[in-house]
Amino acid sequence: MIIQRLKIYGYGKWSDQQFELDESIQVIMGPNEAGKSTIVDFIKSILFGFPTAKQATHGQFIPKDGSKFGGELFFREAGHDYRIVRTKGTHGGKVSFYDLTADIELTKADFEELLSPITRQVYDNLFYFGEYVQKELYGLNKDKLRSRIQQIGVAGSDQLIDINEDFEKQAEHFFAKRGTKRVINKKLTEYDKLSARVEEAKSNFSEYELLTRQVTDLNSVNSEKRASLKEKQSKLSMLQSQASLVPLLSELNSIPEISEHQLKQGFSEKDHNQVNEYLAEKYSLSKEVDRVKKQIDDPKMTVSLSPAASFYRQNLYKIDSLYNQTTDVQEQISQLTYNQQMIENNQGKINSLKQSNNLTDPLPKPFDDQTKVNVANWLKRESQIEAAQASVPDVKTSMTINPVMMGISVLILVVGLLMNSIAVKIGGIVVAAAIAYFFGINRQASQDIPDYTEELADLEKKLTRVRQTHNLNQIDSADWLNIQPALYQITELNKEITESSTVVEQLKSSVNDYFMQWDFANDWLAGFSNGDANIKLNTIRDSVTRWRQDSNHSLNTENQVNTLKGVLTDNQENLEQVEQKLAKFLSTRHMNNAADFETEYTRQQQLTKQFNRRQQLVDQIEASKVQVDLNTDLTEIQQSIDSLKVKINSLRNDLSQGETQATESETKLAHLIRDGEYHELQQQQANLQAEILEDVHTYVSLLMGSEFISKVLDLASKGRLPKVINQATDYFGILTNHHYDKLNFDAELTVTANDGMIFAINELSRGTLEQLYLSLVLAMAVNFADEYQMPIIIDDGFVNFDVNRRNNAYELLNQVAKHTQVIYLTANQYSDNLELPVINL
Repeated sequence: MIIQRLKIYGYGKWSDQQFELDESIQVIMGPNEAGKSTIVDFIKSILFGFPTAKQATHGQFIPKDGSKFGGELFFREAGHDYRIVRTKGTHGGKVSFYDLTADIELTKADFEELLSPITRQVYDNLFYFGEYVQKELYGLNKDKLRSRIQQIGVAGSDQLIDINEDFEKQAEHFFAKRGTKRVINKKLTEYDKLSARVEEAKSNFSEYELLTRQVTDLNSVNSEKRASLKEKQSKLSMLQSQASLVPLLSELNSIPEISEHQLKQGFSEKDHNQVNEYLAEKYSLSKEVDRVKKQIDDPKMTVSLSPAASFYRQNLYKIDSLYNQTTDVQEQISQLTYNQQMIENNQGKINSLKQSNNLTDPLPKPFDDQTKVNVANWLKRESQIEAAQASVPDVKTSMTINPVMMGISVLILVVGLLMNSIAVKIGGIVVAAAIAYFFGINRQASQDIPDYTEELADLEKKLTRVRQTHNLNQIDSADWLNIQPALYQITELNKEITESSTVVEQLKSSVNDYFMQWDFANDWLAGFSNGDANIKLNTIRDSVTRWRQDSNHSLNTENQVNTLKGVLTDNQENLEQVEQKLAKFLSTRHMNNAADFETEYTRQQQLTKQFNRRQQLVDQIEASKVQVDLNTDLTEIQQSIDSLKVKINSLRNDLSQGETQATESETKLAHLIRDGEYHELQQQQANLQAEILEDVHTYVSLLMGSEFISKVLDLASKGRLPKVINQATDYFGILTNHHYDKLNFDAELTVTANDGMIFAINELSRGTLEQLYLSLVLAMAVNFADEYQMPIIIDDGFVNFDVNRRNNAYELLNQVAKHTQVIYLTANQYSDNLELPVINL
């Protein structure tokens, strides 16, 4: 069996996972808790069934994410590819089994028959090297190794092995060579003591010699009968061995003799696989050709180019060149909008300054720095003169009060106030005030008043000139200096407006020039003639994007069609090559077609199977070392066995009678030797002797039964034990760089070093013990690979190996992989000197 692929639906930590395995050796590497042991348990469970909750030592690996429990395993066996599916269910899970080569569904019973007689326990004993148990190796001897090997090769071997072990345990209960506590050993010791007492008691009787001769004669006759009984029992054993070979002889006679010239070359399993590969490849290529043709003919693959996309392709370079400028144009439009907004904002500021300073067009010209200083000085001087004139009157007078006129004015004021008419009251007040001012005060003029006329005239002349040169006719001179900051700011704002206007005109010209270049596409740009620059630019972008999508869709379809046509051509050429190879293959074997080859292959396989089986039977018969005629009749042998059993039983009866006579004579002798005490001792001795003989017969029967079962199982397992031991010795030598050259399976397992020193296995290091155990596992697996080719799984088996031991182990795995598939799981980096396929988890 070669495992090709694992498909895990859900198992432990794995969910919806697939692994492809190499057909010779596959390394699976990952850290602890990466899921390596889960993969091992998945393989065993798919092959042999999901264990129950009681059976599952490490749990049942129910998926943690709730996905479907189970999976699939693809494998190759005897030239056929199979697929086994196992999901949750009773009795180890629900099974679906398929022969992929024959394209048929098989039954669960077919799968179990294909695996038979391999069980999960047998697989773990022979093909799995995982957790190393040191005590198990300490207790391993030749018998236990034989038991492991005998588990495969004959129906009911487990029951026979159990019976054999039961026989051996019963035999050990009766007798042990060096034992003192077994049944027979105890009775023999007691018999020796009793005999000594009998010898002591008989020494005093005169008739001792006569009775002694009688006893001696009887014992002599009985001894001859025992020899005869032993001879007949030996002959019976030989006949029984011959009887066990008769079925093999019958099968051998039923198989016709086949000469080697009947076995044609070119019809091996490898050739059969080659034909199947050709047929599978032909079938696959034919289906692929049909599929590609169907894709090419699909209406969806018809190339249809829209008018707009066609226009785009015709002007591709020009459109793409203009389209690539859209980012720059967008930037220009943004700058244009920004400058237009800035002009508008500056104009608003100017209007606000005009309004707040009561300025109208045409605006005054702002002062330069010198004019501003001069005007400030002139206005200051003019203000000083006006202040001086206001504080000093034009004619200075001295004032004196006229009492008469002041009295008259007071009288008029009083009379006016007493009147009812308001007008009269007001008039009285005015008249009284006038009389008092003009006639009640006498004034005298002064002669010392300064003259500012010329200076004021000069100042007015200067200010008039400034008013005219700076257009200040409508503005009071007192406000000239106050409006200067506003005029300066307005001037700067006008400069910015002028500069921005220049930029706006340049940008408008550039943008308009860009849009004019699109005049050739006006018919394809919907609404392009109207709208602002942003709308036009978005129209260009949207339209070109749409044209490109249409064009790319058509171009992609064209490329897909061309690709499919190329694939179709390649597949057709490959199909023609495969058909030519198949035709040549069949022609060299003089076959007209694959069906004829299959028929002849089946016939050749049958002939080869018969030829090999016949040779196996001959080898088994010769290995038994039992002489038997090929034409021997089982009935005759059975009759001889029955006849011999009758003679043996008769001889046993005679012997029993003779022994009874001897016992009676010895009893009489005992009476003569001693009184009643001797008689009692003699009786005890006789009874004990009878018990010992009965126990000995039982012991011999158990040993013969055990030996017979072992011979039958050895024949069924084709004498693999010595082969396994020799193979294990070779493998152990490779692993240890030939430091040890021999394995010894006696009462216990020992190893011999290349210097002749013999070591018990409890004297070896743990690493060497693991090398020894690995050698035995690989040797058993390889020796069973001819009939039961199962993949060997090694789960981190080299964890305690140093670099040299690990490299030796990899070298050995490469040799073993020539016979059967090896799957090695490890958490450590494998040797850099070997190129092995690795799956990293």
